[in-house]
Amino acid sequence: MNRSPEAISSLQNPQVKRLVRLRGRREREEERVMLVEGARELSRAVAAGVRPRELYLCPDLFSPEAQELTRGLQAALGAGRATLLSRPAFEKISGRENPDGVLGVAALPAPRLPELGPQALVVVLHGCTQTAAGYDHGAGWSRLADDHGFVLLYPEQQRGNNPNGCFNWFNPEDTARDGGEALSIRQMIAAV
Repeated sequence: MNRSPEAISSLQNPQVKRLVRLRGRREREEERVMLVEGARELSRAVAAGVRPRELYLCPDLFSPEAQELTRGLQAALGAGRATLLSRPAFEKISGRENPDGVLGVAALPAPRLPELGPQALVVVLHGCTQTAAGYDHGAGWSRLADDHGFVLLYPEQQRGNNPNGCFNWFNPEDTARDGGEALSIRQMIAAV
């Protein structure tokens, strides 16, 4: 980095407040970013192709290993943004008990599924006290199937088979080949 990074010491600084908020999942999802904290972790992320949009550093917290890794990170990131933070400011944004003074903010990668092909079928079993529709709504399988072109099968347990709506995976007669619920699900697959 050719320029001297901007130093932030105020705990009330808007960037510090934003980074604290980004520790929350909802805020990260809204901004479509992830936090990568630690020199080793950020080095691994960069090696895997992650390009941090922002880099926050606190040299007062660097271990010798973090100092070495940070030099490599700064060289690899080139024109990326680096901001120096005071020790109190970095400790406020950190999610670690013993931070090493390195934190990156990177774009959240788009979810990728392996190529499943046109005939792919995913069987989704709900949990106890759930329904197939309720589980789909909460887990988002239908959205994934639409986005990636696979077919879903949602068997639903009948209360007559289990009053809690659980699949009877713990009963040998329901998990045996060609019997019980395993047979019922296999027949559903064959019908699709």
